[in-house]
Amino acid sequence: MKKLLLALCSVLLFSSTGWGAEFLVIAKRHWSYKASMSVEEQAEYDKQYQVGDIVQVFPDGKLSDNATAGGKFYVVRVSGLAYDTALKYHEQWIERNGEETIFIKRRKFRIRATELPASVKNQLQTTGVYNTTWTAVKSYIRNNVTGLDE
Repeated sequence: MKKLLLALCSVLLFSSTGWGAEFLVIAKRHWSYKASMSVEEQAEYDKQYQVGDIVQVFPDGKLSDNATAGGKFYVVRVSGLAYDTALKYHEQWIERNGEETIFIKRRKFRIRATELPASVKNQLQTTGVYNTTWTAVKSYIRNNVTGLDE
């Protein structure tokens, strides 16, 4: 009976919609940003983390609200998105030309932070933390390689 109860509890716990992934997202421009840059400077700047880049993906409940590091990051908690599935969002954008590996950008995916609804932007700017669902956020995640949203 104990084993049945334990199995039932674990199924309910892991199938709950509260389980998901947490994104640590860049909130500020890289320090090397300048209003006007040479082509070389721009190419180097493009290889740095950009606002909205998903720096790291964590399992649900891993990050505290203090992970914002004084405004350097946003914490976006996404229910309904399995951690294993979410891991693809922190892959680097690299390309291979034969045996040569070319680093293009820090991340293949980013959250289009400037295009989020005003209420979401306000909450991120005031608290640095936003709790949402996969359905609500997926249309704001852009694949930098294809230029398409999830």
